[in-house]
Amino acid sequence: MASFLRLLVLSLLFSLALPAAANEKFGQVELDAQKELLQLKIDSSRELTQKDVDSLKNRIDALDKRLDDQNNRVGDIGQAVDRFAVITGIAGLVVTLLLALVGLIGYLSVTRQAKEEAKTASRQWFDSNHEDLLAQIDELKKKAVQGHQAIEHSVNEVVQKRDAAITQMQEGLKTSGEDGAPINRDEEAALRQSAEEIKTRPEASYSFDDWNTRAFNAYHAKQYEDAALYWKHASSIPNTGTVKAAQALFNRAITLNQLQRHSEACTTYQQLIDTYSSDNTPAIREQVAKAMLNMGATCGQMQKPAEEIAAYQQLIDTYSSDNTPAIRKQVTMAMRNMGIVLGQMQKPVEEVAIYQQLITNYSSDNTPAIREQVAKALFDMGNSLGAIQKPDEACAAYQQLITAYSSDTTPAIREQVANAFNGKGFVQLLKAKKVWQNREQALSLLREAQNDLLASLELRTDCGMTYGNLAYVQWLFGEALAAENSFRSALAAPQNSGEALYKGTVADIEQHTIAEDEGFRAMVERLWAEHQAAKSNGD
Repeated sequence: MASFLRLLVLSLLFSLALPAAANEKFGQVELDAQKELLQLKIDSSRELTQKDVDSLKNRIDALDKRLDDQNNRVGDIGQAVDRFAVITGIAGLVVTLLLALVGLIGYLSVTRQAKEEAKTASRQWFDSNHEDLLAQIDELKKKAVQGHQAIEHSVNEVVQKRDAAITQMQEGLKTSGEDGAPINRDEEAALRQSAEEIKTRPEASYSFDDWNTRAFNAYHAKQYEDAALYWKHASSIPNTGTVKAAQALFNRAITLNQLQRHSEACTTYQQLIDTYSSDNTPAIREQVAKAMLNMGATCGQMQKPAEEIAAYQQLIDTYSSDNTPAIRKQVTMAMRNMGIVLGQMQKPVEEVAIYQQLITNYSSDNTPAIREQVAKALFDMGNSLGAIQKPDEACAAYQQLITAYSSDTTPAIREQVANAFNGKGFVQLLKAKKVWQNREQALSLLREAQNDLLASLELRTDCGMTYGNLAYVQWLFGEALAAENSFRSALAAPQNSGEALYKGTVADIEQHTIAEDEGFRAMVERLWAEHQAAKSNGD
């Protein structure tokens, strides 16, 4: 605004100055008058301009006031709008709640009415059908009981068959180191089903029976690695009981032996012995005795005869005074095994001594298992005495066996009696060759030999060695055709035949050689060649 006024004043001055410049003829008086007039005009213009300025300022102030009033009005309107929005929201919420309340009241009313109608209908239906319903409930209860009984019976049947399988297999492991007679299909299925069910549970929760079941299932499936591991776990379960833990270790050792891990098997047997040898429980003592016996046999498989004998001797020293039949059986088996090992070590005197100890201590025991061991010891002692050129003592041992057990019908004992007759007949045959120059004495010995060999064949018809010895006796009697037939039977026999028989016969011919041996050797070679040719042709 000040710039505008300044411009206006300058314009006026410029307009006034133009006439003065044009008329230089005016005088000073006129100039002064002009200046006063100009000053008055300027002052007048200034006042007018000031009034205009004041008027403009007043208008601007009024405009600013109107703008402020307008802003205040807009703010009031905004606040009013906000209040209206809040009120509207609250009102909407209230309306929504009222509608929901009305709906709930309606729902509850309808529900109550429906319930009453349902109760009435159900009461009417129940009044009409309650007898049938009760009958159906009773029938369902009966079916539930029957179903439960069927399930329980099925479970019990599986458990019984599983336990029967385990018992049968365990007995086989105890007696022969194998899983015994084959279990039937139902028992096998029950064992497998139980093992599969156990697999579904965490191993950390397993009991002894769980590990034992899985071990037997694996063993039956010939998964020996798994079986050995499972029995190891079973033996480590706390509070298992010494009998079960010892049995698990024993089973593990047998399984390791099946895997040809003989050293680990011996270690496991030794663990069993060290842990339980001081336990006087009969079942534990039996386990320890068996562990000693098996450890000896395992050492033998490892070609460690000294350790084998030491294991047998430990068993004999520890349990020879025990009268428990199962323990006595282990002791007699240890004695006999020890005698066999001593014979293999070319220690016939010690061998005969241990056999004699067994016979002396247990010959009066009528327990079948003990009688079998005594009979075997008598036969082995006869063989050992014959090998060290003591034929009379050998025959005496064989005869003692025959006299003591010839009336026994037990198959295992009958076999030993048959072996004794064969052994005695062979000794008589060699004695006859030795005194061949004394033909009468030689023929007498041959007749005794023939009688013994025929007696042996009456008890046991499958032994090729007995037929071979009979063929030799028949040849020396001059019965060439009978000898040839007997030797053919010998080569074809199920037991002690074939190449072993051929080599044994050749060795026998070379003892106390006589002239007749040449013809017998020729016959043996010819028949052996025919036998080999027949086998090659598949006859």
